[in-house]
Amino acid sequence: MNRYRNFVHICYADDSGRAGVVTFTGLLVRADGWNCLMHCWLEGRRKLATEPSWRVDKHAELHANQLTKKGAGRFCEAGCQEPACSGCTEADSPDCCGAPCCASRCCRRGYFENKFSTQVARDSAYRIMMTQLARCEALTVTTLACRTRNTAVAYDRFVNHLDQWAIETETSVLVFLDGPQGPLDVSEMAPEAAQQERAMAGRNAAPYRRTHRELELGPRRVIEDPQMMDSKYSQLIQAADLVAYGAYQYLWSAGTWPSGDKHGKPKDTVVSAYRRLEQRWLPGSDHGITWTGGA
Repeated sequence: MNRYRNFVHICYADDSGRAGVVTFTGLLVRADGWNCLMHCWLEGRRKLATEPSWRVDKHAELHANQLTKKGAGRFCEAGCQEPACSGCTEADSPDCCGAPCCASRCCRRGYFENKFSTQVARDSAYRIMMTQLARCEALTVTTLACRTRNTAVAYDRFVNHLDQWAIETETSVLVFLDGPQGPLDVSEMAPEAAQQERAMAGRNAAPYRRTHRELELGPRRVIEDPQMMDSKYSQLIQAADLVAYGAYQYLWSAGTWPSGDKHGKPKDTVVSAYRRLEQRWLPGSDHGITWTGGA
């Protein structure tokens, strides 16, 4: 039985890559399974937020490049991720709780020593989120790797990849793509500034819209223009970013790009966590990845 047939799929997509290879990763979820995917993701966010020595802000954007790097980014509710010292008192900070805190006074909201800056914590957080995504049976993960330096070319290949998959599985796909979508709140903006930002967002999205509109109308299964969504405001675009980063690290570990003193090296912990999605990888792909030529 075709488990995809007659369902519309939502695809949350983000790009990655380097040095002559651009990748696009899509999280494909059946419309009737969207609640499951969101539940699994938010359960992961809850685990990061309630870990006593982390307390990752549930509204903080999870960006993979920062999340997986020791000390990078600012994710915690207290606004601080540094090791504690013992020098903070009420005399130092009027709103200090009196507990040990760090030099940037993370105790002002009542939290104690935060250990989220450590590499062990970052690796654990990434693994938790991959594990949570893998629990959603309605999810299919696909990455298209394209030998090109042109992101628009890679996106064109990606959309055609989605369209062919949708034709073969008798489904349809609506794409949500990471990118600026224009201001969401213009209440404090001058009309001219708001109009300029909207126009810029529209221009940035033009190559992606063109790809969709060049699909042959009759048989196409990728429907509508891409819906641009800023990752800061979308949990599942953030999920796509984390998975795209895992696919990128896997490709690096497989020799797609050089490694060593001058080039850095792939993160084995990220690759290991990415493998937890194995049951969700697109059937017939290589670790969830499909290669295509570029131009």
